[in-house]
Amino acid sequence: MFKTIKTAVHAAKNAILQINRKKAFFKHVYNYNYNSVILDISHVDTNIKNSFFDNSYERSELELAKIYVSSDDHILELGSGLGFISLFLLKEKNITNYCVVEANPKTVKKLEINYSKNNRVPNLIQCAVSNTTGKIQFLDSNSFWLNRISSTDSSNTIEVECDTLPNIVSKSGLKPTVIICDIEGGELVIKPTDIPITVKLIIIEIHPTLVSYPKAYKHLSHFITDGWQVKDVRANTFALIRN
Repeated sequence: MFKTIKTAVHAAKNAILQINRKKAFFKHVYNYNYNSVILDISHVDTNIKNSFFDNSYERSELELAKIYVSSDDHILELGSGLGFISLFLLKEKNITNYCVVEANPKTVKKLEINYSKNNRVPNLIQCAVSNTTGKIQFLDSNSFWLNRISSTDSSNTIEVECDTLPNIVSKSGLKPTVIICDIEGGELVIKPTDIPITVKLIIIEIHPTLVSYPKAYKHLSHFITDGWQVKDVRANTFALIRN
């Protein structure tokens, strides 16, 4: 009994120590080297900072991209966030043909800062991926992980440009061979028939907790029915290849 209590107390002390280390670490850190990419994390929320500390930020996309993306790929990334995945691939895979798509103007500014810190200039399209062209309501949160298309107009939403995937592909100037997609439930608007014939690989994160499990996996099944194969998976992120 005494040993059990002692072990529990020791575990609690270690947990508190870890929390204090995180607070101390991030209090004065602005430029953070994460997997060889310099990122400005001074204005990101605590949850995102914690994911850097435990090395879980964009881990699934990163692991799949490391395995399946090649230096000669032409990449279209939908929902680029801070720009980490694109900067990693540009630097570590020496990719030269890359277009990033991001809807939220606040996140775009952070992305542009991070590109500058890594001596790069983004090929950027600022819009939300939608099934229509024009303007759309977009949830604007301090945590960009929660930023997504909204069906309602409220004090937490902003109006952003939106466009369809075929139009975005045309604007990108690429004939993409890879699409990387992490758009917080917005992936439901992307139909298999929207994917250019040049694309051989899709790395896509689905969001069942946002859109419901039946909708998320039904949408994934449409791609499989259309001739895509699940090559690999990490958590809710899938690598799909053409059969």
